[in-house]
Amino acid sequence: MVRDAKRRGAARMLGFVVACACMLVLTSLAIVRGLDAAGVPEPYVNLASMGVMHHVLDALAQRSSDSPETRVAFLSDSTSMNYPDGTLGLNYRFGTALVGLAPAGSHFRVFTFATPGYGQFTQYFLSHRLAGAGPDHVVLGFNLASFSQQWRGIDRPELAALLPLRDLGEALQLPLYWIGLSTDELLLYTMVAHLGGFETWLRLSQEQARCVRAWGSAAAWLQARSGAPNGLAYQMLHFFHRRHAQFLPGPPDRETEMLARREHGAVLAGVGPEHAVLRILRATLEVFRERQIPVLVYIIPMNVEHLEQLGLLDRGALRRGVESVRRVALASGASLVDLHDLLPDAAFSDAGGHLGVGAPLDAPPIVAERLARALLTVRGAR
Repeated sequence: MVRDAKRRGAARMLGFVVACACMLVLTSLAIVRGLDAAGVPEPYVNLASMGVMHHVLDALAQRSSDSPETRVAFLSDSTSMNYPDGTLGLNYRFGTALVGLAPAGSHFRVFTFATPGYGQFTQYFLSHRLAGAGPDHVVLGFNLASFSQQWRGIDRPELAALLPLRDLGEALQLPLYWIGLSTDELLLYTMVAHLGGFETWLRLSQEQARCVRAWGSAAAWLQARSGAPNGLAYQMLHFFHRRHAQFLPGPPDRETEMLARREHGAVLAGVGPEHAVLRILRATLEVFRERQIPVLVYIIPMNVEHLEQLGLLDRGALRRGVESVRRVALASGASLVDLHDLLPDAAFSDAGGHLGVGAPLDAPPIVAERLARALLTVRGAR
């Protein structure tokens, strides 16, 4: 009788779990249908870029043995990307500059992996697959702002799912804590991606993002109709106060001294070779060196003139930070072109270091030409 009672208890527990699971599924479906009916769009989520990366990787890897193309993989962040109005960014101007400067008979094709927020850690997560696709050259952007605490939350920890399983041992020895990636998360992300659960994970992330957006819209609607002191009007006022503390009156957007210290204080204080970001850069470059793929690291232009106007610029300390990057690059067999002080203040469209186009200065072609000349010099020296 005791055994029968236990069986009945186990059966009831199993039934309860199944009922809860069914209820959860039905509730989730109802929420999704409700969001569809309300017209809440699917926002962009970080995982979506993995699909784009795989598409570009496949195109890069497809080459016949007699192809005359020199294939260049271009990795950088949003400072190199296209603009909302359709104007081409550095990632495409670079290919045009290569074609214009290369000797007659040369054929270059640039495959861009530039994505918003793709810093040094995401470049490492992608490096093994990129090396396996067999580019002839890699151009890798290094943003000096990545040393700061401000940037620690910009890299995409979930994109560790790009790592091949065989390289997890290497990854576990790296300072992934810098971007808040724990060992259990690293194992979870890679396992989900390799066990065929990526599409479900992506869909769940998209619906979660939709729920957050819908909740925010509903809260704003309710607060706008309430007399609560923390209503929408208060929030807008608070937003403008915060913006006033972080940005100077514009346009163009320029950071205040407070924000500039948060974004650039680390490199302006001097950076040593064992910084977590430099250790990740070293690991990335070693992946390509093992495959004998030449890499050109370029230090992304920063608004040195504005930092000088704020009274924050210590050129000696900044130079030490640049030299730390150079030593790591050269020790790992890469080449380096330093563009951090290439451009004046007028070349930047905002406080994020994005390049301005058109008047007063069309910056992408300037950077593209310098990059193209540097790559052709490296190529000619080999």
